[in-house]
Amino acid sequence: MDNLVTEVASLNQTLRSLESEEQPDDKVILTIAAAMLLAGIIHDEEVKNVCLPAEEELEELGLLLWCIESQISQDRFSFDNLNEYESFYDKIYSPHFSDTEFYRILNGVLASAISQKSVFASSQLVALGLRSPNNLIRSCALCSAIDLFDIKELDLFQRIGWFYGREVDETTSQILASIVSRVFLHIPSANNQTPFSITPSPSNVPNLLLIHGTVLPTKQSNAPTWSVPNTGQLHNHLRSIRPDVYSQNDYFRWEGGYTDYAREVASMNLNDWINARNLSGLDIIAHSHGCNVVMDALKNGTNIRNIIFLNCPVHWQKYSLHPLKFKDVNSIRIKFDFVILADRGKQRFPKNTVTETILPFWFTSHSAATKLKVWKSQNLDRFI
Repeated sequence: MDNLVTEVASLNQTLRSLESEEQPDDKVILTIAAAMLLAGIIHDEEVKNVCLPAEEELEELGLLLWCIESQISQDRFSFDNLNEYESFYDKIYSPHFSDTEFYRILNGVLASAISQKSVFASSQLVALGLRSPNNLIRSCALCSAIDLFDIKELDLFQRIGWFYGREVDETTSQILASIVSRVFLHIPSANNQTPFSITPSPSNVPNLLLIHGTVLPTKQSNAPTWSVPNTGQLHNHLRSIRPDVYSQNDYFRWEGGYTDYAREVASMNLNDWINARNLSGLDIIAHSHGCNVVMDALKNGTNIRNIIFLNCPVHWQKYSLHPLKFKDVNSIRIKFDFVILADRGKQRFPKNTVTETILPFWFTSHSAATKLKVWKSQNLDRFI
C-alpha cells in the first residue's frame, strides 16, 4: 500500500463500508489506520499539541471533532489485564471467522470510540486493532497501544514478531521501526561510515548536497538510493539542472540510526565533512530525519544557504532552525504522514519559520518527494 494516495475515505464513508458484506478497499483501510494512530495521541494534551495533524486534513477525514473534543487524561489509561478485554476478540477471531466479519465488528467499536470520545473507548478500538488481519492497521494500533496500555502487558516482542515472515510494505516497516525506537531510546547508533579522504578542487566547488533519512534494517528498505551519485534517479536528474550537486564517491551519508544519538553523531560528522572539503554556502536537500541532522548541524556551527526539507518529522524542542545560519528554507510534505505520526512528530513547522508546500498525497507516501516521477509531476525543480 505504498502507492501514491490522492483520495481518502471520510469517517462516514468508512463506517458505511464496514457495515457492508464487502471487503474494505484501500481507502477505507487507510482511514482505519489513521484512526488507530490518532487514538494514542488525542487523550494527552501535551502529545496532542506536539503532533496532531493539520485541522484541514482531520476535517477532510471527518475526524476533527473526535480529536478536538476527546477526553483528556493526565494518567494514561491502562487495562489491569489487557487479556481480559481481549478475550472478547479471541472469541470472534477464530479460524472460521472471516475478515469481513472482523471489519463489521470493528465498525461498531470505531463508531463507539468516535461518539464516546473517552480514553476507554479508544483503548478498546486499539485493542481490537491489535488483532487486525491487515499489517498496516495492526502496526498503527501497536503504535498507539504503547501510549494507552502498560507495556509489560503488551508482549511487545511477540506482537512485533507477528510480522516476521509476512510481506510487509515500506510504510509498515517504518512504523515498526519507530515503535522499537520509542521503546528502546537508549540504543546507541553505529559508527558513522562517511569517508573523509577527498577534497574537491577549487575549480569545481559543489554547492548542492543531498542528505538521506533513516535507514531501516529490513530487506524492504536497504540503503537509500535517491541521493547516491550516478545511481539515484533523483540525484542524476538534479545534476542535469544543477551541475554543482556533490557527485564524488565520498558523498555524505550517515548510518541512518533511528535514535537522537545517531542523528547527533551524524550532525557532527556533517560539520566535519563540510569543513574537510572547505565548502561553504551550500544548498541542501534533505529527507525525513536527515532534515533533523541538518538542523542539528546548524546548531553546531554549519553555515548553509538554502534548505529544502522533504517530509521532515518536526521535533521543534529537539531540532530547530538557527536564524543566522541559512538564507531560505522550504518544507515540502504530504498530508497526514503515517510515518511522522508514528514517530510522534509534527509535520508543520512553527509559523514564519519556513515556506511550506503540501503535496496532494496522503498517509503512506513518506518518501514520495524523493521519487523522480513525483519530483517532476509536482514541478519541484522550481525550488532549486
